[in-house]
Amino acid sequence: MNSSAIIRPLGGDVLCRSTAGVGAADADELRLAGEPLRRRLVDCCARYEDAVRSGMDGELLAIGRELFAALDGNGWASAWAARPGVRAFEVRVDDYHAALGRALLDAPWELLAGPHGHLADDGLQLFAVVRRIGAAGEALAVQWRDLHVLFMAAAPAGADVLDFEGEEAAILAATDGLPLQLVVEESGSAQQLGERLRLDGPFTALHLSCHGTIDDARGPLLALEDDAGELAAVDAGELAAELGDPDRTPLVFLSACRSAEESDSGDGRRVEPFVRDLTRAGFAHVLGWDGSVYDRDAMHFAQTFYRSLAAHDTVPHAAARARLALRQAQLADNERGRHWHLARLYLGPAGGGALSAAGRAKRTPPGAASEAQFLDAERQAVPVARRSEFVGRRRALQQVFKAQRSGAAGVLLHGMANLGKSSLAARVASRLSRHRTVVVFARYDALYVFDRLADALPAAARRAFRQTWRQSVIDDPASLREALETLLEDGAADPLLLIVDDLERVLDLRPQTTAAAPLQPGDARSALSAILAAFAHARAAGSESFLLLTSRYRFTLPDANGRDLAAALVGVPLQPLDAGDQRKQLQAAARAFPPPANATPLLERALAAAAGNPGLQTVLTQPILAGETASAADALAAIEHYQRAGVPPAAIRRLLERGDAGDEANAVVAFFRRMAFERYAAALTTEQADTLRAACLFAAALPVARAALVAAADALHVGAPAAALDRLLGLGLLDDWGRPAGLAHAAVNPLARPLAKPLTAAETSCLADAALPVLASAWRQPDGKFAWDARAVEVARLALAATAPDPALLAAAAAAAARYFYEREHDARRAHEGIVQPALARLAALGAAPANSLLLIAADCAERLGETAAEERIVALLERIAGETADPGERGGALLYVARRQERQGRIAAAEESFAAAATAFALAGSERERTIARGGSADVLQARGELDEALRIRVEE
Repeated sequence: MNSSAIIRPLGGDVLCRSTAGVGAADADELRLAGEPLRRRLVDCCARYEDAVRSGMDGELLAIGRELFAALDGNGWASAWAARPGVRAFEVRVDDYHAALGRALLDAPWELLAGPHGHLADDGLQLFAVVRRIGAAGEALAVQWRDLHVLFMAAAPAGADVLDFEGEEAAILAATDGLPLQLVVEESGSAQQLGERLRLDGPFTALHLSCHGTIDDARGPLLALEDDAGELAAVDAGELAAELGDPDRTPLVFLSACRSAEESDSGDGRRVEPFVRDLTRAGFAHVLGWDGSVYDRDAMHFAQTFYRSLAAHDTVPHAAARARLALRQAQLADNERGRHWHLARLYLGPAGGGALSAAGRAKRTPPGAASEAQFLDAERQAVPVARRSEFVGRRRALQQVFKAQRSGAAGVLLHGMANLGKSSLAARVASRLSRHRTVVVFARYDALYVFDRLADALPAAARRAFRQTWRQSVIDDPASLREALETLLEDGAADPLLLIVDDLERVLDLRPQTTAAAPLQPGDARSALSAILAAFAHARAAGSESFLLLTSRYRFTLPDANGRDLAAALVGVPLQPLDAGDQRKQLQAAARAFPPPANATPLLERALAAAAGNPGLQTVLTQPILAGETASAADALAAIEHYQRAGVPPAAIRRLLERGDAGDEANAVVAFFRRMAFERYAAALTTEQADTLRAACLFAAALPVARAALVAAADALHVGAPAAALDRLLGLGLLDDWGRPAGLAHAAVNPLARPLAKPLTAAETSCLADAALPVLASAWRQPDGKFAWDARAVEVARLALAATAPDPALLAAAAAAAARYFYEREHDARRAHEGIVQPALARLAALGAAPANSLLLIAADCAERLGETAAEERIVALLERIAGETADPGERGGALLYVARRQERQGRIAAAEESFAAAATAFALAGSERERTIARGGSADVLQARGELDEALRIRVEE
């Protein structure tokens, strides 16, 4: 049962009408003069903007009560709010350009508050606020029992990266076991989003996670990406054009700051919010944020919202539940959920209902069966990941398109086997829709390449091309260059995309000291020379045609003058998928083949064993999803044996040695045959093998500064470590992770680690001594601290393993590593037992005093774990530091922790004194941010004591 209220302009007045429920005969009404109400609402909006900007949460309650009072002239609002059931509150406006209509839409009705507080605080009676443009019409018909959500995030180069992976994971976790299919569009591009909607739609909802802003000239914008990953800011009209028919996407959730914010343009005009413009375009439900919002608040809201939608709640009901969840989070911890009131839900005429319903049919997952699964679709050859299962290669795709735009002759996709190079090539081909795609694989001689090119031509051109050039290519394979240049420079022909796949088949892997592998002697050398030279010439002349090669290994191909033709290619390395992308791949596979009950333990083992290799993950997870538990367990055991011993199990080795064709039916045998690990091992010199061992000092799959890899190899007495590293990178045994922060980074591929002989304990300590200073120099922030991430964990691990670590370095890394586990991973026990306790013990053994930052996280861990005695000891240390240290920053940090603890214990006077002392210490240290935090603590104490004016003065001042 709902208590329903509708507020709408009527002539120059505002009509407020409430009923006890849908279809109820009795109604209460209130008619208010429009202009006085408009002025009152405009004043509330101005106060609201100031309160949000300055963080004055207490002012929000006053504004909520003012809005309630504005509607309660004859007790109308009180009567409506007193009815049982969901409090549905709809602002309905036909002309939102009119001043009164705009004021009604802009007012922060989410803050409505009665004598007992915000209506949004009531967990028994949900407060469902919506804004509707136009009259209510017939609600959308519900077809399916499951939701189909298309998720796209955008992170243009140079922009602050949002935690869209966390948002996506939160939605998946919240709806686990519920009827929701989450499909991820990896591009970040409006154009590719539109194509995905057309190919795989309709979708129940589109979730866009990106930055939003308001430009003086263009109005509200979303920061999306172009094909090369650069900023492509789109306005509402451009986005609506790409999204197409609004009826095919009933809900658009713009999880972007300021997407629901109205503002002034540079010339004084009012600028309509993005969400309002999309509603005008015909979308039934549009959700956005009226201001800037923290990542964690947006994530928490989305998690609750989609869980409610998947349970068949209406969209307004789901938004109300999500708002309540954020508000409850803030009531429990004032630092969380602070943006609970910023979400704005707009409805078109058909909006307001549910998007799924029990008892309806289950829809076939989008893209599950209708897309090409081969790189060479014409010949049904070279299997690749389906579009719906292709994940985690967004940056690599963007590098390819950036090279294509720059005029480069072509691109070489390289990296360990089964990382998805052919699948990536297929995605490139699908994007270059104007190009004729020709795929060459398995055979690389000049005549074969010529025939493949000729087959791709229109019938009329094909005959002439063959008659002119085929015999010449037979007589002299080098003439392929002239034939190809003629074809590429033909302005009347469509541009060509030539894909040369699996080039490693013809590369020479004998041990050598140079990084790149030469081609084996034979026909392939002349054919590839012709291809590279022709494309370089044509691209320099402005041809749109493009060349794409895939190979496990980098290669070199000198011409007659000694110039390396391969140097004209842009190298795009592929790395293992991270944990988030692994789960995306699994989720995509599970859409077509839902896992059986009790499959989770096996699936977790499979993800761990796959180590980010998408091909291996498919091999290991397919039998689990198919319910073939015994064969799945056997496959896992075989891979885990290889990872422990460096060789496959004896039974697998026998099958590999026998080499029967029937062995290919065994997916694990086929995998080991494709990987050919013995070829990698045989390609290394002794020094290169030792460099691989040294590189295994570092944590698996963590990109490490190249200088630290060189230092570790040098400590293992490798004569030319830089050259050896180049060779390992060229073979794909080390993954190239580019140049984060301007420094080259690499990591041993997880599947290559078993090929290296393990380091002894003594070697580990020796190499840690050598690598630590270099690694710390590369990873320290400008203030000398470490970021709270896996790099700090690695530095702390190596410092604990080193023979004589720098105590200051150990303490700084341990503090950051523990903060990472405590704050980011929410694992206080791992922080305490895995980092804090060993670091404190090692510092004591070194005779060094623990740093303030390490003691602070130690105290936090002890408190969260309920280890009261340990916390008391640490607090005593902090109090002593506060009294003895000459460093004002350390004194401030210690006092701030003590103050917060005193506040928790109800020792308000002591807390006020400690907060004030901490603020003074931080001011002396020049730590303005920390001083502001301490002053905020003082304001909290004053507010708790009822001194609201003084608390407000401090907040405004800060």
